[in-house]
Amino acid sequence: MKLDAKKLPVITTLIITLVMIITLFVVRAGVADNGNLRYVLEDIGMYDYQSASGSGYYADGFGVSSKTLGTGTGGLVYGIIKLAFPVDSVMFVWIPAIVYLAVFVAGIYLFLKSMIGENKTVNILMCILAAIIVADAGYVAFFNTPYTEGAFIAYLVLFCGSFAACAKTGKVRYLILSGIAGILFGATGIYASLTGILLAFVLLGFMKTEDIKKRVIAVLMAVLVFAASVYGFTIDKSGDGMKYNRIFYGVLSVSENAEQSLGDMGIDKEFAQYANTASFDEKAQNFIASQDFAKVRDKADTFSVLKYYFTHTDDFSKALKACVNNSTMIKSSYLGDYPASSGKASQQSSFWTIYSTLKAKLMPASMVFILVFALAVLVLSLSYKGKHKDKQGTAQMVYLLIALALGAVLTLPLAVVQNGLSLIDFNMRSYNFLFDLSLFGGVTGGVNMMLSRQQELRDKYGVNQ
Repeated sequence: MKLDAKKLPVITTLIITLVMIITLFVVRAGVADNGNLRYVLEDIGMYDYQSASGSGYYADGFGVSSKTLGTGTGGLVYGIIKLAFPVDSVMFVWIPAIVYLAVFVAGIYLFLKSMIGENKTVNILMCILAAIIVADAGYVAFFNTPYTEGAFIAYLVLFCGSFAACAKTGKVRYLILSGIAGILFGATGIYASLTGILLAFVLLGFMKTEDIKKRVIAVLMAVLVFAASVYGFTIDKSGDGMKYNRIFYGVLSVSENAEQSLGDMGIDKEFAQYANTASFDEKAQNFIASQDFAKVRDKADTFSVLKYYFTHTDDFSKALKACVNNSTMIKSSYLGDYPASSGKASQQSSFWTIYSTLKAKLMPASMVFILVFALAVLVLSLSYKGKHKDKQGTAQMVYLLIALALGAVLTLPLAVVQNGLSLIDFNMRSYNFLFDLSLFGGVTGGVNMMLSRQQELRDKYGVNQ
């Protein structure tokens, strides 16, 4: 039986949807509180009425404390939905999970439908990789939590799908949809901001048209995505614990001279005694609760920490190495995947974690590997663009893939900037998803180039190479 290429995206999307439904609503996979969830909840006007923090379970519902929508778009879905709930009532996570699921599925369908080509092997490979990599439960589980990673993943997939649809069809409605998705993505927070800025420039690729209306809309969408991403960079939902970690379990953990580093940041050198201690240590908690911490708080913002690393390259190199060492971990082994009703405290689900398991075991945690991969994506993408420059949408998709790969590299060090060495593998999730989208596109594109080359040789010489 011959498989119709036009049906392949539909079939694959249905399979991915079924897998995600099982992950979210049958297995009920989520992500337990890493200790910082309360800052996210405070921002969106909710609270953990189950007191799930530290229990090994994730909370499957949260109390409504106010009607605020929160800062940025990372918790916007929660903020909007809870408007229908009275204060002190409970909103369960499966409700926003359905929204994230719908956004994700729409994006993946548009992407697969737009990228289906003439080569059957490449089509099948693309669909398999989409199901295994992009829909891995290590990512999908975030849809069952208020963590902003859920919004990050859903909005980015929608952007890629609508962007691909616009590149293939040239229809303005997909350009507008990709702009909206880009705005929602860029404003989720700092982890999306740098990639969002790159996506804004990618949108300008649609200006190469004689359609004045489309050119104006492309510029407008690019400007709005850029502005939303710059705004996202300024969002700081971190509490005192995270700010403590940035300095004492981040900067001072990689510094050779704690007193000198504190002095360079304008912080009293007497606090060097707290160097290399994390916020959950008793000594650290006592300091955070004291009035003295006010002398640190204002100096522990994202910009100040970034400025320090930019001017202390040796310390930045050490911090970056810590990020790289955790760059292959999609799931955090110390956080449970189940709600309290499951009775599986601190246990993790193995359902649909093929890729995340293999990545943790087989992929090199090396800066050289990351840079070589990004360079390979750049070279191969530009080579493909040169050979297929007359094919509609080729240039736009090449630039999108490059933006994702470059975005991953730029996002890599943000984990240690935001929260020091504490929970560093958890904070690498955004980098990982960007990298894996690049890997998905790079492998598919690379195989397509190889097979196309073989076909050219057969057509020209009647031989394979």
